[in-house]
Amino acid sequence: MGIGKLRCQVIDVNDLGVAEAFWSQATGLPVIPSVFPGRYSYLGQADPWSHELILHLVSTPKGPEANRSHVDL
Repeated sequence: MGIGKLRCQVIDVNDLGVAEAFWSQATGLPVIPSVFPGRYSYLGQADPWSHELILHLVSTPKGPEANRSHVDL
């Protein structure tokens, strides 16, 4: 028995525009409207609205000590 339902993958990025272009191309998922523009981007289906991937803008540079991805339950 699980404690939650797997919702999506979240990836921390330093540039939303670059990440949107890359991950949309890599997954074939379109970028859909965000309720937090400039902070989060969503990839998935617009109608009905359903996200499969969240891109989270962070200021922390990529490095071995930073956790750059996690799952949302």
